[in-house]
Amino acid sequence: MDLSRRIVPLLLIGVAAVFVYSSTFTVPFQFDDRHRIEENPAIRTLWPPTVTMSSSNRPFADYTFAINYAIHGNDVWGYHVLNLAIHIAAGFCLFGVIRRTHHRSDGLFRQHALGIALVAALVWIVHPLQTQAITYLIQRLESLMGLAYLATLYCFVRSQDSQKPNLWYGASVASCAFGMGCKEVMVSAPLIVLWYDRAFVASSWREIVDNRKCYYAGLASTWSVLLWAMLHFTEGYKSGMLISVEGLTPWTYLLSQAGVIVHYLQLCFFPKGQCVDYAWPVASSLREVLPEALLIAALLVATVWSLFRYPKWSFLGGWFFLILGPTSSFIPVKDLAFEHRMYLPLAAVTVGSILALGFAFDWTASKLRLSIGQKKWLSISTGSAVILVLGCVAYARNQVYASRISLWTDVVQKSPGCSRGWGNLGAALIDQQSFDEAGSCLEQAIKVDPKNFQARSTLGGLLADRGDYPSALTHLNRSLQDKPDFRDGHVNLAHTLSDLGQFSEAVKHYEFAIAIRSDDDTLVSYAGALVPLGRSNEAEKLCLDVLNRQPTSSKAQVSLAFTMLAQGRIAEAVPHFEKALHWDSNCAEAHAGLAQILADSDPKVARRHMAAALRLKPTSPSMNLAMGNLLARSNPQDAIQYFEAALKLQPKYPEALFNMANALVQCGHPEKAIGYLEATVKTTPEWTEAKNNLEILRKLLAADLGNEPNRQQ
Repeated sequence: MDLSRRIVPLLLIGVAAVFVYSSTFTVPFQFDDRHRIEENPAIRTLWPPTVTMSSSNRPFADYTFAINYAIHGNDVWGYHVLNLAIHIAAGFCLFGVIRRTHHRSDGLFRQHALGIALVAALVWIVHPLQTQAITYLIQRLESLMGLAYLATLYCFVRSQDSQKPNLWYGASVASCAFGMGCKEVMVSAPLIVLWYDRAFVASSWREIVDNRKCYYAGLASTWSVLLWAMLHFTEGYKSGMLISVEGLTPWTYLLSQAGVIVHYLQLCFFPKGQCVDYAWPVASSLREVLPEALLIAALLVATVWSLFRYPKWSFLGGWFFLILGPTSSFIPVKDLAFEHRMYLPLAAVTVGSILALGFAFDWTASKLRLSIGQKKWLSISTGSAVILVLGCVAYARNQVYASRISLWTDVVQKSPGCSRGWGNLGAALIDQQSFDEAGSCLEQAIKVDPKNFQARSTLGGLLADRGDYPSALTHLNRSLQDKPDFRDGHVNLAHTLSDLGQFSEAVKHYEFAIAIRSDDDTLVSYAGALVPLGRSNEAEKLCLDVLNRQPTSSKAQVSLAFTMLAQGRIAEAVPHFEKALHWDSNCAEAHAGLAQILADSDPKVARRHMAAALRLKPTSPSMNLAMGNLLARSNPQDAIQYFEAALKLQPKYPEALFNMANALVQCGHPEKAIGYLEATVKTTPEWTEAKNNLEILRKLLAADLGNEPNRQQ
């Protein structure tokens, strides 16, 4: 084959892929991307590789994310570029396998090997069903495994025509070993190669044993890589709810997969209604899925039958069912349907359909007595039209991933019973500060599934930010009741308790969350809760550690400044508050800190900072308290409204109760102050100053009452 016939098909495959995915390079982290990539501390270390690999059950694939992070951090373009490069490379391998396979055939297949391979590879590369495996970044796990799978087979096919077959055998085994460290679906690769060998290469099993026993021993040895990957980090299966899933048995999962696989097949031919999260219902009886089950059973029977009568055709069925087997048979997985699982099986459907259409097209052309030129023109135009339509549909499908809101809006429109979809849409709307809409979505998520602990936790955090602390605590506590080890639930509850001044309880929840997984934001919040408990030295160390990793973290700068204030190091604290405002001018806590420092030396500027802080967080009890404290220095009457606002948001806020009592005394209303001091002592019995003030005030009032008759006389 001349050079142009080698290069042009590869260029067409690459150009087609770039066209379909050209708009995806700015698609943000979606769904699991956020905690698996964006917030994952395990991929922050490139060397030694064991740091990343030891905390993953798909270590080789996850290490590629560490490479991305080392090069460009959390800029999404680089992750998308590598995902696309993997997909294009997989397309090249598929093209090579099909072309070389048909060259080994006779008649029509051999004559049109290049055309069949090119059309099949192009259809596979641009098919809309592939978008989830490419545009949804974490599904690199699937596409990288797919590349390794195809490379394993391609290298074997090349070995049969090479003068140095051992090099290709070695490359095949290496590819297989790599794929085993990417995803469990790779388990069937050695069996697929063996199936291909017997169907297309070897004339007998004896020939395989005599000529390639060492090669197959090498392929079989790669299962040890998969076993190691699965056993060295079993937490991945617990957190991902794989194998052991509440509410699913192997039988109900198997029944449900009949409908799922038929849906996959429908999407192969009519890619309409795609959804990133189907919330597929569990089938409880065979009657529910009988038509789908009969269709799948017929396809399985046809595959087994053709294995003995037409072994080359049986390979397509074997490819489809063996690759889908780990996720779409009887092994329970929480999510019953995910489109990326069709990344490799789609190749069998594509090739089988093209071959069937080729037979039909050739028969029709002979009946119509078309010339060779007419047949060629018609086949090229038909194939081009199909590829163009599929490419345009895939391009449009990729637009859904443009933002979190567009993605989850698409989900709830297509699957309104998807509680997770409503919850994720609510979280996305919070990020956009559309709080009313977010609350409605989160409430709908809980209505659809009252045990959606994640939606409850998010709603609790939203309610806390909006000042509805009683409702917030109800949802947050219920979230942890449903899922006691839910890390984000502990973090949200800790944030809320900190806002309410309940720092001891907040610290317990922060420590629980950090024990599960540590991240810089949680460490900084934890440090902030330690300061009021007199643990400023610990807090300062935590903040400095975070700033060593993230010098531009305004949150860490603020927390460090408050630890210094607690230690009386006022001059040292000021630059950190200023740095925080430099990195984030809307940092309410930095404004409040500067207001506290400037209260005596420059009251006017202090009030300006405090007003900015309160404008940014009007429903924060601590911000209202801080404004009240600032005003109480010169005008206690003006301070009272802010103490009242803080207590409306949190009725048992000890410092607000205490300072409200002081302001009332200064305004000449000691009788009103008594109630606030009593509430302070009841809330915090260990507060000695509050007890002493209450006792003094009671004596003063008693003395005044005792003198009242004398004044009347």
